Amino acid sequence: MRASAFTLLAGAAAGASANIVRGVNLGGWLVTEPWMTPSLFNSTNTADEWHLCNALGKQECLKTLENHWS
Repeated sequence: MRASAFTLLAGAAAGASANIVRGVNLGGWLVTEPWMTPSLFNSTNTADEWHLCNALGKQECLKTLENHWS
């Protein structure tokens, strides 16, 4: 089992040997979340784009996202 980045960083802070973890955050490119664009989620109490579209319905969600993308 591989350790998570959090575990590696926590271990480094505690004096354990540190491993370098490299990566990219694709958040916002593949899917939106409330912490990235809170204005999209103001009208609902949803956790992500999937649940936002379920709450708004197909047409309203498409309208909301197209407005956000433009």
